[in-house]
Parts: sequence; structure tokens; C-alpha cells
Amino acid sequence: MTAPSNVHWTGEFREEGELYFRVGRDGARFVAEWLGVCTLHADADGTGSELVPAPGADPMLVDKVHRGLARALVRHLEGKLTLHASASSFGEVAIACTGASQAGKSTLAAKLVAGHGGELVADDTLAVDLRDGAVIVHPTERLSWLLPDACRALGSIREDGLDERGSSDEDDGGLKYPVEPKRIAVGETRLAALVVLVFDDALSVPRLTRLRGLDAVKQLVASVVRFVLDEPERNRREMEQLARLSEAVPIYELARPRALEKLDATADVLRELARHRAGGA
Repeated sequence: MTAPSNVHWTGEFREEGELYFRVGRDGARFVAEWLGVCTLHADADGTGSELVPAPGADPMLVDKVHRGLARALVRHLEGKLTLHASASSFGEVAIACTGASQAGKSTLAAKLVAGHGGELVADDTLAVDLRDGAVIVHPTERLSWLLPDACRALGSIREDGLDERGSSDEDDGGLKYPVEPKRIAVGETRLAALVVLVFDDALSVPRLTRLRGLDAVKQLVASVVRFVLDEPERNRREMEQLARLSEAVPIYELARPRALEKLDATADVLRELARHRAGGA
């Protein structure tokens, strides 16, 4: 199945004029198309979803979309919450990282797994459930997708291997490469904290600041993965979920220098935050 010609497209992503992704409706059905990779069809409540690879599409890229954004869009139709975030778990708790494009979400999650005892929960999309006052996250992606400089810094891919396979990433504006993490989370985990990543090259060491009230909610709103934008009732339910999330989980801003050689110091801050939150503080 391909995207029907009578789809009413309601949103799209382009880079330098080239179309990469679009969403729309075919009657009562919703359609999302990743050009050259796959197309997702789903009913308004998320049932009957079908992901169809494009002819000749790279199976690894299809799997990336299937586990990540496609599942996130279906969850949105089901009334569930998914964030544009990476996440790593440490025993009984997980720490999630969100932020603007090129904020280093994937790189930091990969570093936490590679050298700080973490397990990969999510590389790009984090499935979130609100349950009995707790916030539960579920594993999604099974690979980290990293820019070449991050691959080199982490020693994940040899210099001569960087041309073998890559994915143009609409969020980070560059070619990313798949890296298999040492450890992958296998079950649900309690989310202990959500951290908004920003760069500040005026800093010599990372700075962690608690966000509260409207500042915290604004960061959550910016990170939600959405399929539907024009249904007020759906938007209202989403805002209720975000309010509950902000009450149940502390939200921080982590400002740090951009230099990759200082990545360990940033990872140390998040590992210590996980220990602190695991203790119930």
C-alpha cells in the first residue's frame, strides 16, 4: 500500500526544499509518510494500524521508524503520551533527556550506556504511561543513532566504517549512524526525572537547575510527539496528562559545554541524579 492520491496532507517536514516527512488524512484514516522509507496508515483511535515499507527501503531504517516515530504516532491516536526524548535506566529508575534539535539527546544516552552503567530505554521517542501516581516508561528503540563526531568520541564506529550506513535525521539535521548499545532495557521502569538539555559554552562544568510551574510545563509541551493538531478534546486530554506528569516527576534543565571531551562530566551529573532519585529524594 502506498499513500493514496486523495490524502489531504496537513503537515510536512522539508529540508533545503526536499520533502522528508508528511502527515494527513484519507477520509477517516490517518496517514504518515516517510519519503523513501515507509508509510503508516491508522484509524482515528489507533486501531488497524499498518506500516508499509517503500520499495527498496533499507530494512534498518524501516525498523527505526517502526519502533520510534510510527509507534509514537499510533500511541497519540490511542490517547497515550510519547515524548521526543532519549532515556537510560539504572536499576529501578530511568532518567529521560529532552531538548531542542541537536541538543545531544542520543549522544548522552549512548554515553550513559557505554560508560556509566545505564541501559538504553529510548534513543529518540519515549513511551510514557501515567499509572497510580507514578510515571512509567517503556523501551522503544534498540539502537542508538549517532552523528559521526559522537561515534568517534564514544569509539562506537571506526573512522573507515562511517560511510557504510547512515540515516538523515530530521531532528538533528545530519547523517546519523546506527550503534548497538552494550545494554538494552527489557522492561518498564519508573521515570525518576526529566532533563532538558541545553548547550552553554560559557560554562566550564555542567549546571543542573530545577524547573517549576509554567517553565516546566512549557518544556513538556514542546517535546510531545503528535499526529493530530486540530482536535480540541484530544489536545485537552494531552494537557491534562502533561500536568500530571509535571506533578509526578521533577523536571530539570542541564546546561553544559558543547565539547565532547567534557561528555563524561555531564554523564556523571545524570548518573548521580539517578542515584539521588532512586533513594526517593
